Parts: sequence; structure tokens; C-alpha cells
Amino acid sequence: MSLSEEEQKILKDMEKRLFEHDRSFANRVSAGFEKRRINPYLLWPVAGFILGFAVLTATFRDSLLVATIGFLLMLLSAFVFEKNYRAAKSGVLNHANQETHSSRHKPISSEISVIAHKVTHLWRKDT
Repeated sequence: MSLSEEEQKILKDMEKRLFEHDRSFANRVSAGFEKRRINPYLLWPVAGFILGFAVLTATFRDSLLVATIGFLLMLLSAFVFEKNYRAAKSGVLNHANQETHSSRHKPISSEISVIAHKVTHLWRKDT
């Protein structure tokens, strides 16, 4: 059942008063009804994790080397997912403008080299 013109006018007037009275609440409510998209920066690591798990389970009995590569793919995917999730949550990765780098978002290669350096340092300390 559709609204009459007078009812539509009253509804628009109420919306206008709501936006004037409490703009932050109105913005939160209107943003809640937008269709949410899956962030591609979070989708690819999930796909990589699933692929790594499939490789690990399919090849564990036959080839320990290939299974290890599958495990490393899972580990790397989990690391990238966590990094991209935090960046998306803080607003560094925005799906609308597809920003990939900023001052707070370093390339993954530099992150891996930092981790490798820390592991090497811990390894030398233990031996």
C-alpha cells in the first residue's frame, strides 16, 4: 500500500527535521541500510588460505615438501588477512577509492623482510 502525497510530504518533513536535529544519528542510521560489499583485500587472503589448506590436506601423505608449501601459503594468507583487516578497519584501505598504499600501510614485502630479520635475530640468540 503506497502513501498518499500528504503522507509522503509529512515523512519527508520528518526526515528533514531528523537530519537538522541530530545529523550524526541520521548518518549512522542511513549508512546502516547501504548494501555492504566484500572488500577484495580481505577476499583474496581467504581464498589463499583455503587453497593452502587444500594443498596441505591433499599432499600431506605423498609429499611433505608440497604440504609444507601449502602450510606456508596458509600462514602467509592469515598474515595478509590480519594486516588488511586492521588497515580496512582503520580506514587505510577504502574499497571506494581502492587505495593500496599510504604512510601507515607498508608493502607486504617490507613486512616479510622485517619478520625474517626478527626470526634470524631470535635464532642467533638461541644458538
